[in-house]
Amino acid sequence: MKARATCPLDCPDACSLLLTLEEGRLSRVEGDPRHPVTQGFACAKTYRYPERVRERLLYPMRRVGKKGEGRFERISWEEALEEIAEKLKAILDTHGGRPSSPTTMRAPWALWKTSIPWPSSGP
Repeated sequence: MKARATCPLDCPDACSLLLTLEEGRLSRVEGDPRHPVTQGFACAKTYRYPERVRERLLYPMRRVGKKGEGRFERISWEEALEEIAEKLKAILDTHGGRPSSPTTMRAPWALWKTSIPWPSSGP
């Protein structure tokens, strides 16, 4: 089965991707030749998604080992949101509210991505 997606990375190109799914699992990623900017190009990071993405996360997880060990435990949504809020508050208390991340670009790129008139038919 083929599916179409937008790359989740926050690059200026906002690549459109063609995904191949086999038995519900991602098996191949290609650039979409109909994308007006990238015209079928996709970076090496996106081509490696099938190696890196083994299963879809359906609930929040907390790391319980050292970074890179791959050990996690399931937690509730309430716990996850509370932990995130605490960490963000600590960052604000320490560093103030000035943005320090390129995520401030997400809103303009999201608007740009949704303004492209994509065909509604399949891949």
